[in-house]
Amino acid sequence: MTECYISVDIETAGPIVGRHSMLAIGACAVDSRTRRFSAKLRPISAEGVPEALEVVGQDLAYFEREGCSPDQVMREFGRWIKDSAGSSKPVFVGFNASFDWAFVNWYFLTYVGENPFGIGALDVKAYYAGLSGSNWDETRSSQLPEEFRPAHRHTHNALDDAVEQAEMFTRMRDHVARKGTRLRSNGVRRGLEKRENAANLQATQHAWLRDYFGVWNAVLTIAALLLTASLLPLSLVSDDLARQAFRLGPLSFRLMNAIIAFFAFSFVLIQLVWKPGTKYSAHANAVNHFTRAKFGFRTLLERDDILDNDVALVEAKYLDIRDLPSIPEKWFLPLKQWHEKKICLSRLLSGDSNTRVPRPWWWLR
Repeated sequence: MTECYISVDIETAGPIVGRHSMLAIGACAVDSRTRRFSAKLRPISAEGVPEALEVVGQDLAYFEREGCSPDQVMREFGRWIKDSAGSSKPVFVGFNASFDWAFVNWYFLTYVGENPFGIGALDVKAYYAGLSGSNWDETRSSQLPEEFRPAHRHTHNALDDAVEQAEMFTRMRDHVARKGTRLRSNGVRRGLEKRENAANLQATQHAWLRDYFGVWNAVLTIAALLLTASLLPLSLVSDDLARQAFRLGPLSFRLMNAIIAFFAFSFVLIQLVWKPGTKYSAHANAVNHFTRAKFGFRTLLERDDILDNDVALVEAKYLDIRDLPSIPEKWFLPLKQWHEKKICLSRLLSGDSNTRVPRPWWWLR
């Protein structure tokens, strides 16, 4: 069976169904917003919450004078719903539908005997939460993306607000039909931004360690090569030449050669044990990994629509660090502070005068 979506909004004298009155009702067909219904109702009791009546903009006496009997309004509303839906199933659509539907349901069952909408309602807030993955607090109308905000202003006139929420729901449905994808919420975007920042930090830390081990590897390699290369000509020097050239006796000359050989061997041994070349390569791979991850997250954040599969693929690559070295604990805080200083200085150079350079890491103790 096809469905006919009907946007409904009400104004009440308070929050308690059956005790407080429904004072106004407005409705329109979502797919034909010129098809509308509106009515004012006489109060069913003298109870009213001042804050609720302030939102409505009129007191109970006004609706006692201007409103129709609840019995008449609900019967007319029921006929309008059936005429609008025809052979389709009418579906109640509301923005925070649980509140509006509860009053409408009670009035229908009390004055007509049946609710043409049945026992359920479609909530636009819940629809957006499922569409975007948002937290409930992020489904407020003021938090919606610009593309879903209606042209109509929220006036607390029941008919105006029904048209407004029908337009919101239509825009969301059109987005799904056009894009065929889920939106990502602000919360998810913030999560991606945190991932990007973490990848940027790790890339910076590994870059510093790459350079550190790279310099030491180069120093040890060059020193070992120079010392080893110097041993070859020195081994060909005779005792007489050593005495003339270096003013050293045979024993002192051999001791000098031994010292040079010892340092050459020591530098080679340090390289074999400490392995700065291997560590340089490992941290270079880590820099490449986290740099790709950083740009992967940035690419996603620059898109209007972020697919779940794309997020999963980038995160899977980012989290796969089985072959990557870790940051030594003694280096983590100093390198994190160095990274933050780099960011702050970059912002200062860009003209951001509100940026504060962080304190040294050891002040955090």
